[in-house]
Amino acid sequence: MLTKYIDGDAYLVTPAHAKHCNGSCDWLQKEASVTPESVHFFDNLKPKPDHVYLLTIAMTAGEFFGANKNGDYFREQDLKKYYKDFKGAGVFWNHDNKDMSKSSGKVIEAFYNEHMHRVELIIEFHKDKARYIPSYIKDKKPIAVSMGLKTSSEVCCICGNVTRNSYATRCSHLKYQMNQVLDDGRKVYAISNTPLKIFDISVVFNPADRTAYTLYTKSGT
Repeated sequence: MLTKYIDGDAYLVTPAHAKHCNGSCDWLQKEASVTPESVHFFDNLKPKPDHVYLLTIAMTAGEFFGANKNGDYFREQDLKKYYKDFKGAGVFWNHDNKDMSKSSGKVIEAFYNEHMHRVELIIEFHKDKARYIPSYIKDKKPIAVSMGLKTSSEVCCICGNVTRNSYATRCSHLKYQMNQVLDDGRKVYAISNTPLKIFDISVVFNPADRTAYTLYTKSGT
């Protein structure tokens, strides 16, 4: 079993789709797209007093977004199968998850956005455990998250080598060329196999999944 954490250097990139206005103008219209189910749930959520809520992107499908900055690639069919396991996962700070009692919040619902090919979560914190989140909300600063999971194995997309139990058994592609583009145009990444055991969603500063940022926030009085 391999443990994977999705964080690293990244820039804020908000998924959007762009379209021309039927050829009648020379500008592009951009629209961010959130699954109606998650928005409906969030809009109708009645905040508990002294609690903070985030609607955030957790991770994306490799077929549409490619591998993350750690070189991990997750198939859409696998995300669709396991995304509900986020519900009940611990919420931590920078993957300090060895002691589950340190969980600062909880995932109260998880959704799969078919249009944007990503997992969206609704996270609940008590303000006493939310650290800098209330001030970030007030100052309209981006709040990033990162997930942690265990995978049974991973496959090199170049040579097909299967890694199990220890990263020491990775092939030379994954050890020394991760995320590099080879001379023949292929990019090196590791395809995660199922089952996926999700146990962590953390608040971080630098997510490897470039889209893993909070979309909406809500606070109780």
